[in-house]
Amino acid sequence: MAENTLLNTFFLNDKVALITGAASGIGLATAKTFLAANVRGLLLVDLSQERLDRTLLELSSDERQRCQCFVADVSSEAENYAQRALELWGKLDIAVLNAGIVHAPTSILDTDAKIWDKIMQVNGRGVFLGLKQCGKVMTERKSGSIVITASQLGLQGSPSLAAYGASKFAARGLALTAAEEFAPFGVRVNSVCPGPTITPIIDALKEDDGWSRMADQCLMKRLGDAREIANAILYLSSDASSFCCGTSLKVDGGYAKFG
Repeated sequence: MAENTLLNTFFLNDKVALITGAASGIGLATAKTFLAANVRGLLLVDLSQERLDRTLLELSSDERQRCQCFVADVSSEAENYAQRALELWGKLDIAVLNAGIVHAPTSILDTDAKIWDKIMQVNGRGVFLGLKQCGKVMTERKSGSIVITASQLGLQGSPSLAAYGASKFAARGLALTAAEEFAPFGVRVNSVCPGPTITPIIDALKEDDGWSRMADQCLMKRLGDAREIANAILYLSSDASSFCCGTSLKVDGGYAKFG
């Protein structure tokens, strides 16, 4: 009985969730994990309707019935996906603010200011607006869990990825601030900090030995699987982590060992 009770804390029965950047990589893996955990309703948010359509094709009939799609630019204040979840299901229990972009490796001296602005718009402003939207809905209801996808580069930085690293420091900082502001209203905010993970974002590095170089920097000598990051997001989203608030959870195979 005790074992069943423990396992039940990881399930999302009767919960409503949304995921930004849901059509690929960690977002897609998290969507599948939430559905396996029996989430009642799931809003898949992405910039591309085409990618969302492909995502639905990967799901079973039962899973598709529990999903709705919402096309949005997360950096736009006009795109209120939290309100859409409220309209569809009458509540919002979980928000995974996962949408993000990365730039080609380049030094600070060679980074174009337009690239910096674009990265910050999505990875920084996008998280800020997501916290405003979801925080409003959840604090009014006095319940909820928000998980932000940061990065191990938001713990220690990295040469040649200044804009991306800075944006993930910003995302993690927003999570810490929101945790303090929202906790009195029964809303938990945490971040997950993945290390190098096999996703479309880093697929291009496979051909020039980029994967092996990154794997060599991990204590576990391999890259992460998106499903491993999704498992951590499930933990932070579920009642299993009910005493976690303001946590930055490293899931990086020992990459940020000094972070």
